[in-house]
Amino acid sequence: MCDGMTTAEDRGWGPGWPHCQTSNWVDLEVLSLRGKVIRFPAHRIRSDRGTLVFEEAVGFPGGVHEDIADLVSILLRVSEHRGYINLQPGWCWGAACRPIKRPDGTLTDTPSNHSWGLALDINAPENGFGAATHTIPVDMARLWNDYGFGWGGDYSGAKDWMHMEQVGSPGDVVRYTRRARRELLPEIEEAEMSPEQEAMLKRAAAFIDTLTEELKPGKDEATVSGAAQRVAAAVKTVEREKAATP
Repeated sequence: MCDGMTTAEDRGWGPGWPHCQTSNWVDLEVLSLRGKVIRFPAHRIRSDRGTLVFEEAVGFPGGVHEDIADLVSILLRVSEHRGYINLQPGWCWGAACRPIKRPDGTLTDTPSNHSWGLALDINAPENGFGAATHTIPVDMARLWNDYGFGWGGDYSGAKDWMHMEQVGSPGDVVRYTRRARRELLPEIEEAEMSPEQEAMLKRAAAFIDTLTEELKPGKDEATVSGAAQRVAAAVKTVEREKAATP
C-alpha cells in the first residue's frame, strides 16, 4: 500500500484480506518480447524498430481484479515496447489473499493491495523489496502513475521496487482505461506484425530450432561441407512445413 493512502475498501473496492473477493480476480498473461535474434531492414518487419523478436507468454499468478485487467495489460505492453522492462517468466506475481509483508518477509496485520487484486510485482528477483538496486526505470513508474498506479519505489521507507498498485477508485479506473485505450493502444498496435511478418518469424524460429538441435552435445562435429549440409537440411525442413501449412 502506498504511503499515506487510504485503503482500497475506503475507495470502493469492498473488503480485502482476510475476506478476499477472489471471484473478482481474472488471469493475467502478457506476451513478452524475448531476446532480439535476427535483424531485418525496417521496411520488412516493423516489430521493435525492425528487429525480429521471439514472443513468450508471461503469467502473473493470482491474476488481477477484473476491472483493472485491460489497463494493466496495456501498461505492461507499452512498458515493454518502450524498452523499460523485459518481462521474465516465473518472476512476476499478481493477486494474493494476504496482509502486507515487511522487507524481512514477516507479515503485518494490514491488508495488502494484492488481496484486492489491485497490485502486481514485476520481475521480482531483480527488483527486491528493500534491495539496493532495481531495473524498473523512473520513466516507467511515471507512466504508470499517470494511470492511477503507485510505485513501491516511491515509498518513504524501504523501497518495494517490483510493486505497482492501483490507488484510484473503480470510477477512476474506468476513466484511466478509456484514456489508455485512446492514447496508448495505437502505439502498441502500430508495432504489431502483419500476418506475413508473423509467418516469416515462425519460419525463422523453425530454422534456428532445427540448426540448434543439430548442434547439441553428442552430435557429430561438422566439417565445412557437413555444416553446409546441416544448413541445407534446416532450410528444407522449413520449406516442408511452409508447404504443409494451409
